[in-house]
Amino acid sequence: MGIKMLSNSIATEEASLECTVTPINVVLTNSRIYSPEESSTPSEHIESFILSLPLYNGCGVPLRELVESVAANAQNNINDCQILYKTAKESLYTLAGVFPHQIMNQFVSLESPDEVVYVKCRISCTAVPTMPEKDEREEKLKIRRGNERRICDVLDALVTWKRLVTLGKVNSKGVRVKCTKREAAELVEIPKKTLADYSAQIKIASAFNFDFQMHNKEKFGVVREFNRRMSSRCNK
Repeated sequence: MGIKMLSNSIATEEASLECTVTPINVVLTNSRIYSPEESSTPSEHIESFILSLPLYNGCGVPLRELVESVAANAQNNINDCQILYKTAKESLYTLAGVFPHQIMNQFVSLESPDEVVYVKCRISCTAVPTMPEKDEREEKLKIRRGNERRICDVLDALVTWKRLVTLGKVNSKGVRVKCTKREAAELVEIPKKTLADYSAQIKIASAFNFDFQMHNKEKFGVVREFNRRMSSRCNK
C-alpha cells in the first residue's frame, strides 16, 4: 500500500476538517514542591474552569492551546512550571512540558466534549535550576527529538495497530482473538496514547492536504509543525 493510500486510510472519512469552539471542563491542581530542608509538606491548590477551546473533528483539543488557556485563567503564575495532564478515563498523568516554551505540540484525545481534562502544575519553591542542569535538560530534549520516528514508520505502525484492533490476533492455539487498543499498542511496541496522537495529527494534516508522499522519510515533527501553522491560520 502506498504512502498516500496509507494516510488516506488513517485519515477521517469527512472531506473537510471540522473545528468547533467547545466548552471544555478543566480541573487544575497546583502542587507546590518544597526543598528537603523545609519542614512544610507539599500542598495543593485546586481550581476548575470551563474553557472555550477548539475541538477538531472530535479528535481532541490542541495541548498547547489548552495549557495557554489554563495559564490565562489560573490564579497563580505557572511560568517555568512543569505541566502534566490526563483525561478522566486515564489513571496516570502525561508530561506536557515546561510552560510556556516547552509544551509539546500534540492533541489531548477526548471521547466526548463533556469529558473532564485534568491538568497538574508543579510549582517549585526551590532555587532556579543551575545552568548545567538546564544544559542537561536541553541535551536530553535534543536526543529525544533525534529519536523521533519517521512519517512512513508512523503510518505503518498505525495501519498495523488498527488492523490488530479490527481483526484481532492469532493466539498460540491458532485461534483468532480480539485485541483491545492497549493490547494492540503493546504488540506494535508504541504507547496507546502516542498512537492516538499520531492518528489525530494525521487526520488533521490530511484534511489540510499535507503531502505525505513527499515527506514520508522525514521525522514526524514535520507533520506536527505543519498542523500548528495551519491551525494558527484558521484561528486568525
